Amino acid sequence: MAAFAAPGLVALGFFGFNAMRIVLHVPQLLTCLRDDGDCAAINLLTWCSWIAASTSNALYMGLVLGDIWGLVLNLGNAAMCGATVGVTCIKRQRHARRTRLDVGPLATHGCAGPRCTS
Repeated sequence: MAAFAAPGLVALGFFGFNAMRIVLHVPQLLTCLRDDGDCAAINLLTWCSWIAASTSNALYMGLVLGDIWGLVLNLGNAAMCGATVGVTCIKRQRHARRTRLDVGPLATHGCAGPRCTS
């Protein structure tokens, strides 16, 4: 009897933890959205590797195993990682633009502060 229950428990665990993982991306995404800087704590290489891993898992589960739930859950995780990467890239671009504007052309004269007049 236990042999028949094990695959069901494994499937339940897979579904539950992967669905939870999608939801657990939300706090990180909200933190990025609230960040006034450039989301310096986000390592884009790591997050992009998670996109690649989740996407390859999704394709394997969908195309090789025929597991639609595995496909959907892994694509959901890839999408949430992609959202975090997207927000981070936008924040970094805006931060770089603000930094360039704050410094402006006066930086070549050794003056970059708001009180600089020459």
